[in-house]
Amino acid sequence: SAIKYQADQLIPLPIDQVNLDIEVLYENKKTKKVSLLLVASPLSVLDKIIAVVENAGLAPAVIENEASALFRLISDINETQQSQNNEFPLILFINMGYTSTSLYLYNRQLNIVLQIHNFSLGFNIFLKDIQANLNTSDVDSKKLLESIGFSEQQTSYNIGKILSSPLSTIVGEIERFVVSSKSRFNTPIASALLLGEGSGIFSLDKKLSASVGISVARFDMTHYCIEIIVFDFCNNES
Repeated sequence: SAIKYQADQLIPLPIDQVNLDIEVLYENKKTKKVSLLLVASPLSVLDKIIAVVENAGLAPAVIENEASALFRLISDINETQQSQNNEFPLILFINMGYTSTSLYLYNRQLNIVLQIHNFSLGFNIFLKDIQANLNTSDVDSKKLLESIGFSEQQTSYNIGKILSSPLSTIVGEIERFVVSSKSRFNTPIASALLLGEGSGIFSLDKKLSASVGISVARFDMTHYCIEIIVFDFCNNES
């Protein structure tokens, strides 16, 4: 009931119009304090998702939000890289989706996400600028982003200049997050991993590295796809 009361203060919707889910992220046995992930999903949104799944002839068993899914993925990765986690424990995950981007500051020693920031800019901001300046279709614009993107080689399309404005806006969001994280936790961020639709933009990881001052690498999710069917899906999406 105490958590529900706190949630009511934070959620911009009446508590009876959302579905609440609570997940324990970290428990400090010395201080007896726990870090919780509180997820509030509007019932209207859940009803639409369930309706789509049922119309496809499937029975929905679990609905998981992006943060929970990414936490599980990061935790699995962390278990395979324990030897690399001691000297520089903080790593930044940049999940650039189609219409929004989520930043996750993760402590590999404690296996916990320390800070999250979401903003409504994603792959589509680059796509729209290409379309507006070159008058190309969605398909052709996406191909240009994937094949040329931020390449420094001479090409018939100078799209790097076109993409400089949306890049600057996204870099600004990441820089503010990095400054806030360093100030709050007084620990340098070791590196960053780029995933989601944005990771498909050619050389975006290198451009972010130069702009933000942190080594950014494209995160290849195929290494963590276990089942053959899932592996094929990841290959098709990359």
